[in-house]
Amino acid sequence: GLDIDLEPLRSEAVVALFSERSGLVHEVPLERLARYSQAARDHGLVSMPIGSVTDTGRMRVRVPDGSVVEWTIDDLRASAGHALQAHWNEEGR
Repeated sequence: GLDIDLEPLRSEAVVALFSERSGLVHEVPLERLARYSQAARDHGLVSMPIGSVTDTGRMRVRVPDGSVVEWTIDDLRASAGHALQAHWNEEGR
């Protein structure tokens, strides 16, 4: 699972979740976070922790307005294969 907090990004929820602005997400062990963050700064990059990996089987996201959205791994798997079809309302075509 994932526990993500987008509040540090200080932007609207839709921008924080779906912005086309360039960015990278890395998984870094907690004991290496300070060194990783310093290396990013040394290269002119901004690095900020926004979450952690969990064993819950859920993706939990706190958006900048403080509300929380949550999905189970089964929810995410079920929607992954047909998300665009459902969005375009083209099921069965």
